[in-house]
Amino acid sequence: MELEEKFVREAISYVKLNEDKKVVIDTTGSVVYLMDEVLEELRNFSKIIFLETDENTIKQMIKQYLFDPKR
Repeated sequence: MELEEKFVREAISYVKLNEDKKVVIDTTGSVVYLMDEVLEELRNFSKIIFLETDENTIKQMIKQYLFDPKR
């Protein structure tokens, strides 16, 4: 979580310094567990998009992960 917070803060800083550029911040699912202060800043400087996945797709993703976990 410490690394996630560090990199989200760095991404926010980059967006602030480059307001004229279009930037995508691809977070992990655990971003929701960051401190409220970090999440609020992320909301203030970005548009958050949640991509919903159906249960069958989630099962397939878990199966794929167990078959070939990334290191």
